[in-house]
Amino acid sequence: MSEWTLSLTDAYKKRLEDIVRDDTERKGIYYHNEKKYWIIYDYAGCSELLNSHYVTKNRMLVPLTLFQEEKALIERFLSLINQSLIFRDDCKSDVVRLIHQNFRKLSCDEIIERSFLSVMDKKYLDEHDLISLNNTLASSLVGLEPDGHLSDHAYNVGMLFDGRVRGKEHFVDIARSFMAVFEACRGITSGTEPCNDIQASDRAIAYVAAHQTTMQLIVATLWAISHFRLSVNADNVREIVVEASRLYSPVLSVGRVMSQDLSFRGLNLRQGDRVMFYTALANFDPGFFDAPFQFIPGRNEKPLSFGTGMHMCIGMGIALSFASSFIARTSVNGSLRNVRITELAEGISALGASRFIIGMNCHELAED
Repeated sequence: MSEWTLSLTDAYKKRLEDIVRDDTERKGIYYHNEKKYWIIYDYAGCSELLNSHYVTKNRMLVPLTLFQEEKALIERFLSLINQSLIFRDDCKSDVVRLIHQNFRKLSCDEIIERSFLSVMDKKYLDEHDLISLNNTLASSLVGLEPDGHLSDHAYNVGMLFDGRVRGKEHFVDIARSFMAVFEACRGITSGTEPCNDIQASDRAIAYVAAHQTTMQLIVATLWAISHFRLSVNADNVREIVVEASRLYSPVLSVGRVMSQDLSFRGLNLRQGDRVMFYTALANFDPGFFDAPFQFIPGRNEKPLSFGTGMHMCIGMGIALSFASSFIARTSVNGSLRNVRITELAEGISALGASRFIIGMNCHELAED
């Protein structure tokens, strides 16, 4: 296997440089004339406005005139996605209770152990292994059976939220993938009744999100442990995972719309203006984090990797807990050799590893 590897730190630094470059006055906010939206990338600005009533969630608006044979499909898809929790200001959803309830019932150690036993011979984990692991986790959280084809659909839908749509035909394909996940979730019973559209949409979104976010958190943490030569134990594993989520947040930005006019830092933001909050880049704000590109577990300051306030990610606790359990199983036992990232998935709103090799001394795991 090649020793060539990409640096996550360099990838995130480059994205920060690309965003900051157009902020000529260094206010942490500027209007992007080409993209027609405001960009906010400093910690105070992101935290203040995302926790305010001045912004509301954006809806997905796609002209139906772009589609002919697929018009009914796209119309149905847009209706479902726009009423789901990812675009709904109303944060009440029974999927929050559901996924946390199911997670408490889940034997994480057993799921993680199975993923290790499957690679005893090859002595490494790659993206296929972790996708399979996360498919099991995601399925268990929403009440589905693990399914490889459904996992492929979830990955495809995830590209929409990452900002990696490759044209009209790909958008149609994403709509079909979402409908496949939606129909699977529609078959889940809620008590004695089948799920309604909103419940099924919320479960579909939770299923999609659980695939990539948790996997990227695991890979980023293991890469940091290998790159920074960190010593991991039961007492600091959670702090290491949290710090990895700060430095290498898989979600770069979230989009919102101004709900009313606002004068902010001498600039006039108007009702209806679109705003892109680069929460991942706010984690590098030197005015809030000392030595922001150094890996310092146990920081007192909270990163914005999982959002903030009313818009906090509903699966944050699950992702951190599951990733911590996984890292403890690999690193506490001294089984991690090295981590090589050979390809990145880069979108407008996301950044992470798409191809990687996690070298492991699997024989040590079997002897525990």
